[in-house]
Amino acid sequence: MPITDRNVDQGADFAQHQVVLGARDIPISQSDVLMDSFLPGFPFEIIAVQHWIDAITAAATYMVKVVAVDALAGETAPTAVTRGDAVLNATVANRRGGATDAINLHMTSDGSGLMTDLKVRVVFQRQPQRFTQND
Repeated sequence: MPITDRNVDQGADFAQHQVVLGARDIPISQSDVLMDSFLPGFPFEIIAVQHWIDAITAAATYMVKVVAVDALAGETAPTAVTRGDAVLNATVANRRGGATDAINLHMTSDGSGLMTDLKVRVVFQRQPQRFTQND
């Protein structure tokens, strides 16, 4: 029997995809600046976001967006040399995108904030397919 979308548990590890977005050096006084982007090419839902940063000073944060919509609950401020998890937006529609929608990494820093070598792992899966059964 062939495997089709309706036979696959959407939570299965092999049904998940991931991409690492990043930025080398983020200068001071940035406001919601696009730093990196990825186009999955199919309808998707973001299910987890993790981060790592080598160095951070003062107030500097990131946001993952689906096109221009915040996929996270708020700006996330990473801690240096500590893997962290971002809090996802509670509204599922804000974490979903279509085949032509990009996953974008935006940065903000204050007048003295600086980030060095930020990596953000975005875990996503295909949106569940809708099936009708004709019996």
